[in-house]
Amino acid sequence: MRNTRLVLALLATFAATAQANANEELYKIKTIKLMYNDAIRAAEKDFGNSSLDTVFAYSDRELQNAIALIQSNTMSRYEEYEYAISPCSDTVYIPKLAVGNAYSINEASAINYRLLNNGRVRASIMVQGNEDINAADFIEYKDFELTCQGATCKVSDVFDSYGNSAKFEADKACR
Repeated sequence: MRNTRLVLALLATFAATAQANANEELYKIKTIKLMYNDAIRAAEKDFGNSSLDTVFAYSDRELQNAIALIQSNTMSRYEEYEYAISPCSDTVYIPKLAVGNAYSINEASAINYRLLNNGRVRASIMVQGNEDINAADFIEYKDFELTCQGATCKVSDVFDSYGNSAKFEADKACR
């Protein structure tokens, strides 16, 4: 009888942990979907709106600092070259929600979301073309690392399809 209670207690603990993990996975995906929906609405209202503002609102303090650093240094110029743009300017594309620099996020024809094995959420973004957005070799995506407290998740880093981290690249190129 005592062994049965112990086994039942262990099973209940395992089930509760599994449920908590499943909930966190859902919260992560929901957070990224909400962030993209907010960015699309903002871009539809104001075409000049940068998705960085939306990412900033959904980010933890460290990523907010990286985005602020990128934004403040993007148009800095080298003292030696009057018209040269700083190395920081290329990092602005990592935390932006759209892929590449030719499109606004509201031009996406489809966005798919999925949880990766490493706990990140991938947003695959179809802008135009006949590619299979669900194919393993589809390269138009952003990966998001999130930290969650209960049902509240914050984006802690953004990765482009080359694996570049917004926080790391901002620190390296913008300081």
